[in-house]
Amino acid sequence: MEGESSEMGGTASKGSVPELKILVWNIQGLLDEFLTERSKGVVGIVEGNKPAVIMLQEVIESTYSYFNKALSSNYMGYSPYDLRQGCSHYFTAIFIRKKQIGSTSATVTVYPDSLLGRDLMVVNDDYHGYKMAFITSHLESMPKRMAERKKQLASLYQTMISQPDNQTVIYGGDTNLEDEEFNSVVKDGKFDLDKVADVWNLLGSPDSTKYTWNTELNDNTNEEGRHRLDRIFLRQCGKETTQFFKPTSMKFVGMERLPSGRFISDHWGLIVQFAQ
Repeated sequence: MEGESSEMGGTASKGSVPELKILVWNIQGLLDEFLTERSKGVVGIVEGNKPAVIMLQEVIESTYSYFNKALSSNYMGYSPYDLRQGCSHYFTAIFIRKKQIGSTSATVTVYPDSLLGRDLMVVNDDYHGYKMAFITSHLESMPKRMAERKKQLASLYQTMISQPDNQTVIYGGDTNLEDEEFNSVVKDGKFDLDKVADVWNLLGSPDSTKYTWNTELNDNTNEEGRHRLDRIFLRQCGKETTQFFKPTSMKFVGMERLPSGRFISDHWGLIVQFAQ
């Protein structure tokens, strides 16, 4: 699935690159309760923040259709639902802001041992003259699937470092990873933090954006706990170029209750900004 450069608004010249704003969010699409209101809440957050890239997890057919219609004047959507057969009934999606992104293409790779239909999507594009790759994935859920989740993290890492050297590569998504799980993959040499950085760590590991899933504050689910499940990773392009994007800020969104009393999702959304 590809979009022509003219549809995407062309590309701006280098030297006047605005901050790159990305929204990452598991939107709890599997919760039927107040789904329409909560989906409208996602669109409201998008319209209020105008991210260049939106990376969503736990999208279902009805919400994806709604987002495509509601955001069509400004965004182009990509998802495994469009790109591969046998897609799970819930999936990921990436929306690219047309006026900020050049020619775009997307590919999907299935995790072969996933029992939940999980996959990894890469959208390659051109941001104001700079080559970018945006990646999202919803890693395997449930404690008993820890080994598969860790294997998927290692595969995600390999995908990031295998992208062309002239690209900046950014992943955002629900990893379902506990810190101990992530650290064990690093210890095993299957995720090199010198090559692919955790953006939250680059920003000083602020407590204000640590627990993206926090039932002490969010009662959309009956489960209990506080976890940093949603993560953003950055692989810089080759050092022989001047293309470097560094994170400058991160914040939660979706922390206000809707009229129904619900939150948009049981996860807080993450908006992160990068400067060239």
